[in-house]
Amino acid sequence: MSESVYCQCNDQELHEMPSPLFRLICHCKTCQEFFRQDYNDECTYFLRDCLHIKLENIDFRGYQKGHSPIKRGKCKTCGKISYCRIKVGPFPEFLMVPSARVGSLDLPRPFTHVYYGSRVKDIHDDINKIYGHYRSQLVIFWAVIKAMMMQHRRKSNG
Repeated sequence: MSESVYCQCNDQELHEMPSPLFRLICHCKTCQEFFRQDYNDECTYFLRDCLHIKLENIDFRGYQKGHSPIKRGKCKTCGKISYCRIKVGPFPEFLMVPSARVGSLDLPRPFTHVYYGSRVKDIHDDINKIYGHYRSQLVIFWAVIKAMMMQHRRKSNG
């Protein structure tokens, strides 16, 4: 995908991003439609750690049928794809950024493909592939729990 479909109005916000909590590749139908590509390669961060991001410039909406905690965002100025945010229950809020937008940073390797059963075409790599909604949700939930545990350990040791 060309980076021109992504908002570039505030790209300087991304120059001082922390290391992502994790990176994954999502093949769900909503990501395919929203990002207009076969899948979305994304990095996930605690929103509170993204100090330079100005969310007031983004129009966040739910694009899925039914209730979804994921709100996908487009820039209010240019109308292009920006960030996604997620808030679930008592957990901290998260920001998801397409990896192509933070490509200049040293990014971790994606740890999994989720919703792989919805893929447009096969991906031939050695990254784990997760099929189905509930399994994909469980893997994402586990990645969130691990990130929160690691943050707690860092705070306890620091």
